[in-house]
Amino acid sequence: MAELRAMFDLGEDHVEDGVNTVPNGDAKAPDLPRAVSPAPITSIRNQDNEEYMNDAKEDTNSTERADTPMRGAGSQFGVHVTSEPATPDSNQSELSLIRPAVSMTDKLILEPYRYLSSLPGKGIRNITIDAFNVWVQVPDAPINIIKSAIDMLHSSSLMLDDLEDGSPLRRGKPSTHVVFGNATTINSATFMFINVIEVLRVLECPAAINLYTEEMRHLFIGQSYDCYWTNTVACPTVSEYIQMIDGKTGGLFRLSVGLLVSCSTLSITEAQKASLKHLCCLFGRYFQIRDDYQNLASPDYASQKGFCEDLDEGKYSLPLLFTLADTTDAILLRSLLQQRKCNGGLSFEQKMLVLDIITAADGLQNTLRVLRGIFDEIENEIARLEVAFGKDNAQLRRLLGLLRV
Repeated sequence: MAELRAMFDLGEDHVEDGVNTVPNGDAKAPDLPRAVSPAPITSIRNQDNEEYMNDAKEDTNSTERADTPMRGAGSQFGVHVTSEPATPDSNQSELSLIRPAVSMTDKLILEPYRYLSSLPGKGIRNITIDAFNVWVQVPDAPINIIKSAIDMLHSSSLMLDDLEDGSPLRRGKPSTHVVFGNATTINSATFMFINVIEVLRVLECPAAINLYTEEMRHLFIGQSYDCYWTNTVACPTVSEYIQMIDGKTGGLFRLSVGLLVSCSTLSITEAQKASLKHLCCLFGRYFQIRDDYQNLASPDYASQKGFCEDLDEGKYSLPLLFTLADTTDAILLRSLLQQRKCNGGLSFEQKMLVLDIITAADGLQNTLRVLRGIFDEIENEIARLEVAFGKDNAQLRRLLGLLRV
């Protein structure tokens, strides 16, 4: 713990604090469970300018040696197992006398994570954290820890998402499981979920771990519904779909801002916390529904993830839900979705037929109208928070402008 604290240069001025959402839009979303209340990890270095994800090395200035048994993730993330040489004994077999020391590092398990982290991204989550911090005012040291934790969690989630969805591309490159295989990808992602806890412990804020475990529950439960609907071709209602988004996508936003509030030096009121949490849920909904829309309508998205990838994956999206509810071609559309399940994907011609049905039923147009409604509500919530905190947030407004569809 001392080593991690030194790496982040964490000070002592921290205030423990905690951070339900209100319905949004025409569709009334179910209430969210109330929460009890990252710079890429490979770029963070310790005071000796060494990457702290590297193999553990002996530090002659520390009382802890590299041969300490089972060094954990909190100590440069190395795992070292050693055993003392056996004492010769005439009663022991020759093989039992051979006890070589075993040293295991995290190099292999980190390779899938390092690969995904190397792919170019937009850094939206770090920008979002900085924008919310205009109000919350967390010092640099803890905010860097929060960014690292969120980056690790986001990347690990993407690794599992791509595997579960059978997605071949991520950011225009082969997905992690396509490069390393399913088992290695799962192992690496799970390892990083554990490492997030070790990073958050550096904050020395008990609420941080509680927030993490609570939002991870919401994330995995939300993902379970997404997988169930895909695997069984069971069509959710719009309300159920929004609830899934709040758990799966909104969780990262709530966790980011909840950690900021927990480390803030300000006295943040319960009303301010509730408003921040609601804004996080709105951002989560906007991000996911925007992704749904662009997956079917954006040429740029097709070049990065593949043409109408959601249709190949069999995932239900908001345009599809609107179309299934209103179109006279619902039977035709459901038959196409069943063929995707049987054949593992749709041909180009089948995808074009699905797009024609969605377009004729105004599925994309209705989705765009929902997006604009959420966008307006986000702007209104930002305005309310600017009054509540007594500070304008041009940074958050610029970010929102970049996301406008």
